[in-house]
Amino acid sequence: MELRRELGELLRSACRMAGASHAALAVAESNWNVAEFLTCDLDEQCGPDVAWPSVKECLDLTSNSQRTVRVPAPEGDGLPECPPHPQITSLLAVPVRLRSESYGCLCLLNKAGDADFTDQDEEMAAEIATSAARAVEISRLHRQRRRRERWLKGASELTTMLLGEVDLYEAMRLVTRRVREISGAEFSSVVLCTPDDHSEFAYNAVDGLGLGGSVVRIHRPGIAASVIDSGRPVVTNDLTQDERYNPPVEWRERLGVLGRAMFMPLTASEQVLGTLVVGWRKGSPEESMAAREAQNVQIFAGHAALALQQVRVRHERTRHGLWVEATSRLASLLLREVDRDEAMRLVVDQLRGISGADFSGILLVDPSDTDSVSTVVFEGVGLPSVPSDVNIPRQGLVASVIESGRRVVSADYARLEGHLPPSAWRVALSVVGLGMLVPLVADGQVLGVLFAAWRRGSPHENIAAGEVEQVQTFADLASLALQRVRTQNDHEELLLLQDRQRISHDLHDHVLQHMFGISLRLKSALDLQADLEARQRVGEAIEDLDETSRQVRAVVFGPSHDDVG
Repeated sequence: MELRRELGELLRSACRMAGASHAALAVAESNWNVAEFLTCDLDEQCGPDVAWPSVKECLDLTSNSQRTVRVPAPEGDGLPECPPHPQITSLLAVPVRLRSESYGCLCLLNKAGDADFTDQDEEMAAEIATSAARAVEISRLHRQRRRRERWLKGASELTTMLLGEVDLYEAMRLVTRRVREISGAEFSSVVLCTPDDHSEFAYNAVDGLGLGGSVVRIHRPGIAASVIDSGRPVVTNDLTQDERYNPPVEWRERLGVLGRAMFMPLTASEQVLGTLVVGWRKGSPEESMAAREAQNVQIFAGHAALALQQVRVRHERTRHGLWVEATSRLASLLLREVDRDEAMRLVVDQLRGISGADFSGILLVDPSDTDSVSTVVFEGVGLPSVPSDVNIPRQGLVASVIESGRRVVSADYARLEGHLPPSAWRVALSVVGLGMLVPLVADGQVLGVLFAAWRRGSPHENIAAGEVEQVQTFADLASLALQRVRTQNDHEELLLLQDRQRISHDLHDHVLQHMFGISLRLKSALDLQADLEARQRVGEAIEDLDETSRQVRAVVFGPSHDDVG
């Protein structure tokens, strides 16, 4: 805006000094500005009638030839003539140059009194044109300086980020947001390699085109893959026409507006962590300026890579500490006498708290039931309340893991063949991206499975992909707890059997022997009784005593025991 005001003042000065009623200035496009066409009318009533299209043709002619054009032209000057127009009585067009560089063209129209422009007018116009060239150059230099300052400031922010407490996802969002603000890009993203699997990448942070917050996994091949493989940047002037262009299907339509794009490797400590993607809208002023900023974007990407590496290392160290602490605390708790359901809920709560899992649960096997498994705990975002000991079909991936004893880990779990959740869970689990199904094994026997899953696009998803062994450790702890609960139950049953054996010995040594003695004495007394009624009553008492003795033996020794004392 300051440049336009200054150029407008120069146009008005040229009109007054040359006695022209109209003036026009065409500023040539460069990597630091777009083409502009400015006009000035001393007599505003004549403004609408001026043939500006013809003037533009004349300015193009002047710009191409880098020669002055006058209408009518002086005799014998050999200069090209501007296309005539009834509204143009006289015209003077001079190139706007400074040193060897062209900045555009200045045009004066219709000298007062229907006179022709003179050599003095031409000299004056040339001086005005030189002033305009200086103004444009100063503006470009200021813009370059301001943009360099913005790039440096952005890089400084990333460096400062190393000193603060910021998580990896927040760091990536800052990178994409700042590179768009500085460069005027329409789209930016950070593509990181998936830990332990460089055949797959993930757009972990995205900004622009209404795609902010999305996290999409992509596979080879593609431009991002070639940059990560080679460690060399790729700059394309028309992204959608590049033969390596291979965006996520759901983004293809929105990315269609992009023209120039840069894929800069995120390299730190000689390791390529991923790619910084920056794209500009086709035909936009910012796209033209971006042509000279590849080096700035690459320097910014270098700072971003260093920042992301440091944040990732710090984050991994912090998460590793949390895993170790939680594992130790969980092991200590599970070594005590605990209830089975309480122990399994403790495992699930700790797992979700550290890993950020959106879904987690434990399903147990009943050796006597080969058709189903029972839930101990199963919870997650959008899931209906799942009570303990609900049976669900033993099928698909669950059955496969139980039979094979091998875990299943997938970045696209919800689309795996064999993912067969109960119908009430199907909608909630349809959003799962990363998923893990880990067997609970003790003494070579599969006791059940531990399930953990993350929503597609979760900020924890990409990090959790590298923490399979930590989840396995939690599964092992759950197995240990189940085995301990089983041992507890066996121990309690053994104590009960010991108590029953002690009681049986006491009964056999004292009560049953005493009852048997009483029975013998009653039988002896029966033989001495002469009274029929007395004999009958004593006989009934003996029978009751024998029946009671048999019942006691059945309780103590079991119904088939034939001990007769």
